[in-house]
Formats: sequence, structure tokens, C-alpha cells
Amino acid sequence: MNTSRREKEQAPRRTPSQRANHSRKRPLGAKNTKHHVPSVLWAVLGIILGLLLSAVSGVYIIYADMMSRVTQFDPIDDAMLSAPNLLLTQFPEVLMADNIPGDINIIDDPIDDPEATIDPSILETDAEPTLPEQDPVPSEWQNIPTGQGEVKVRPMNNVENILLFGVDTRGQGYRGRSDTIIIASINHNTRTITFVSLFRGIEVKIPGYSEPTLLNAAYAYGGPRLAMQTVEANFGIPIKGFLTFNFSSLQNLVNAVNGVKITMTAAEARALGASPGLNLVTGWGALQYARLRKIDTDFHRNQRQRTVIDAILNRVAEGGATTLYNAATVVLSNSLTNLNLNSYVMNAQTLLSYSRRQTQVPIWYGAGKETFRKYNRYGQEVWPLNDKQKTADRIYNYLMN
Repeated sequence: MNTSRREKEQAPRRTPSQRANHSRKRPLGAKNTKHHVPSVLWAVLGIILGLLLSAVSGVYIIYADMMSRVTQFDPIDDAMLSAPNLLLTQFPEVLMADNIPGDINIIDDPIDDPEATIDPSILETDAEPTLPEQDPVPSEWQNIPTGQGEVKVRPMNNVENILLFGVDTRGQGYRGRSDTIIIASINHNTRTITFVSLFRGIEVKIPGYSEPTLLNAAYAYGGPRLAMQTVEANFGIPIKGFLTFNFSSLQNLVNAVNGVKITMTAAEARALGASPGLNLVTGWGALQYARLRKIDTDFHRNQRQRTVIDAILNRVAEGGATTLYNAATVVLSNSLTNLNLNSYVMNAQTLLSYSRRQTQVPIWYGAGKETFRKYNRYGQEVWPLNDKQKTADRIYNYLMN
């Protein structure tokens, strides 16, 4: 008894907080639920988190796809959904005096008078003249084959053929006749990108229409879809998709890459108020260069259009990530296409490493005489297909080999 009392007296005394905790001691057999979250709740939280992540990912995918999958918008929607004309009011940094090589001339966008340094007579409208229903009979020969059937489209494995259209409009307009028609062929087997200009004056059979007419009319009749079908039916080349630019698109793109370097002949330089040789041109100058018409022939004009495209790709390749971003932003917001351009942007470094070459149809300097013969229809060159299959074979072999 005394021992027990002595042990109690010697035992350490509890503090008030210890006595409070001791008084709340759980009954025998009770489960310890402190800081325990039921597994069912964890499962519910996991499901909710997964749904949120899926929703965010879905919104991003839809947004990215919308940026490159194009539909026809109303004019009001155009103003709201399209990015503003990028860099048109900014002077490209590369054109500052300290950054200009001594052997490069500069063609800047005229501000006060856009026509001050250019002869207006060399730029004629792309509008077609009013023509009668019956075309005049060519006077040069009388043996133009008519009624040739469609050429069979042959598969081109690991080759992407994209039609590039240039239309003579500004702003967000992409309708009308296509002034520029170029096949951009990406051959992943040979790591080659080939540009083939198709003359807008080639006489073709447009699917759904009985009479042959000019190639550029297909775009006006049925938009890019009918134009793609027309190229496939007359040239036998499988077309994956299209990309349409207008005047504003080209100007914006050239300005976005800080101008392009173009070597001009004496005639070209004189027409543009420039100097012969290497010139650094901004958007306005590149557009006028591509549209030059009366100083030579349509062959030269098509060559100039391909030269501008090649010069843009060179600037993107030289400029690095920032230039690529600027160019991609302009293309995504200033063009009409049915392609998902994001995949091409993601693979831009690989594609820019491919070699590039170019040609045109019909072929100049006699190489294509057996394929094409031309005549003038009210002052405009018309190039009937003399042999569709031979023409298709030429293009196919060039793109594949």
C-alpha cells in the first residue's frame, strides 16, 4: 500500500494537454480513422481529374485543328477569326542600316506613293476578257485532238502533292480565278521538294463541264476542290490537298521573314525601279516582282513566282525558330487550306533540309513541243493538251525520279 502510493508520487506528472489527450483515449476496439481517406473517394477524385485532363487536351486538339482546317467564313466572321495583317506596319529589323550587306540593294514598301517606282503598264489585271461561247479555230494548225478522256491517276508512295493557288484578291478574299497554280511535291523517298508551275492558260477538260476551257477557270467554277479534281483528271497526279494565298497573304509572309533575297535581271530591276543583281525586297516588292508580266513572257513570270517561294523557304531556313514561328503564324491565319498545317510546322526543320528543284508545264525551249502547242485567243495564250498521257508521264517521272 505504501509502496503503491510512493510509486504514484514518484511517477511523472502529466501536463494539462497530456491529461486532455488521455481523457479522449478511444474505447477498446474502436478503429483509428485519423487522417484516413476512403479509397472510394480517391477513385472519384482520380476520375474527375482524368476527365478534366481529357477535356483540356480535347480543347487544345480542336483549337490546333481549327487553326489549319479552313472553311469559308462570312466577311464579319473573317474580321473576328483571322489574325490581323502581321508586320505590315513594322519595318523589318533585318533591314536596319547596320544589318545590310554592302552588295544587297533594298526595295522597301513605298509609303507615300505605291506606284512611284514602278511602271503601271507592266502590271495588267488578271481578269479574263469577255469571250464568246465558241472559241475561234486556231489558225496555226488544224489537228488539235479533242475529247481526250481523263488520265488515270497513279499512286505515288511516300510522296505528298499539294496544290498552291494564288488568287488576284486582297484581304481575306480567296475566290475568283487562280492566277498562280503550282504543284508542290514533297518526295520523302528522295528527300526532295519539287515545284511545278502549271500555266493558267492550259486548255483542260473540267469535270462536270462539257466544253474544254482554261485551267484557271476550274478554281472560279468550283473552288479549290474542283481545281484539284481537274488537275488529277488532266495530269494524273494524286493531290493530297491545297493551300491558297492572295496578294495580302504573300505580302504578309514576306514581311514576316524580314524580306527575301532575289537576284534581278536588268529588265526586272528597271521595271521595279531597283538595281540589277541581288536585292532584298519586302512584301510589296516581292508581290510586284511576282506579277511582272509585259517585260517578257509567261514562262518568265511563272519562274519569278517560284523564285519568290524558294526565297521565302531560304529565309525561313536561315532565320531559325523565331522566323519559322513568324512565318507559320502568317500562313495559319492568312491562307485557305484543307490540310492540317501543324504537322508541317512541327516537321519544318526536316522539310527545310530537303533539296529543292523546279520546272513548269508546258516545258520551254522545245522540250515539250510534242505535248503542247499554243494559239492566241483574243490576245491571250491558250495551250491545248496535244497528248494528255504523254504530259502526265513527263510530270510523273519528274516528280518520282
